[in-house]
Amino acid sequence: MAEQITLKTAIESHDRDDGIFSSYETYRKEAKDYGYILIEGTQIPTKKEKGTWILNKADLDRAITSFKNKKAESEKHTQLMVADYQKRVFHPGTIRISDTKYYDNRGDFRLEVYTYAQARKDSNGTWYCNTCNLPAETEHNNPECHRCSDWSPCGTDCTLSRVYCSRCGKELVIH
Repeated sequence: MAEQITLKTAIESHDRDDGIFSSYETYRKEAKDYGYILIEGTQIPTKKEKGTWILNKADLDRAITSFKNKKAESEKHTQLMVADYQKRVFHPGTIRISDTKYYDNRGDFRLEVYTYAQARKDSNGTWYCNTCNLPAETEHNNPECHRCSDWSPCGTDCTLSRVYCSRCGKELVIH
């Protein structure tokens, strides 16, 4: 029979680096409500014996190993994206290049965003030409969205209508 451990022991003997992000009380509530706890998407069945929640240690170890593998894979991917970014290779989509910076590539242009400035509503980011790797120019001829016109800024730069580079002649029209 597989080794069984108490939920309390399982939670107290691990930390955030192992994917344990919630408190014992939260996991206890999950066990009661669902019959399992979740460690980063992996269900670990639980049962109550003599008033104590227990689980299979092997299941917990598999979930923690899975979490660590996913985390390592994500960190490796981020390192590859940062290396490509430094070589001026810009991948499509939204790419995280640090804990506080990401870019959103839109073909010939990318929007670089510092999350701290974005959260403070100091900046929506800066557009760059992917060819020249210099700041692009922007036009703001679209109408304000409903939120901007009636309340406060939406934070999405809703009036942006065009991004262009006068050096290389490329442009991105935004509808």
